[in-house]
Amino acid sequence: LDHYRAIAALAGTDQAEAAVRVVEAMLAEARRLLVADPESPALAELLSLILARRSPCPEASFWLGLYHLRRGEADAAVKTLEAALSPDDDGAGLGGRCDPALYLGAVWLRQGRPRDALRVLAEANRSASACPLVAWQLGTALAESGGDALLALRALQKATAADGLPKFVRAPHRLWAETLPADSWIRNVVVRT
Repeated sequence: LDHYRAIAALAGTDQAEAAVRVVEAMLAEARRLLVADPESPALAELLSLILARRSPCPEASFWLGLYHLRRGEADAAVKTLEAALSPDDDGAGLGGRCDPALYLGAVWLRQGRPRDALRVLAEANRSASACPLVAWQLGTALAESGGDALLALRALQKATAADGLPKFVRAPHRLWAETLPADSWIRNVVVRT
């Protein structure tokens, strides 16, 4: 980053653009590490470096949240997944990305916080209404929070219908590629691998 900034200063170009390029390259490496070894300490270190250079960075926060979940660190995961729901540099916020909302909602359900889960899962459902995982978690949150029983039933039926979760039993990786929106970080990693 220091080299890019120095070159940008000498060339008379925007130093902020240099920082964006470095962070994007770091995110690409984080995605590669995520696929190669999702529990690698190098992944957590790289994501922390990204967040030190550009904060907020919702995508880096999201991947760090998943890293913490894999390690059984639910409190750290919640913190970073909440950060992933924050607006990014351009103020776009979630931008339709359901990934952090889906995982944060699922964690909150496991922690016995169905009302909090319902709030973020409703957001996930707005951007990924075709995803049976979102429907399943949303239906569960509605049922556990004492919400509308009919809506909970509809969501759970959608998740368990023939074209829902059962369709992907033999090829679960297709679930992400076929049901998440095009701007989903998870979908994009699955599609590239």
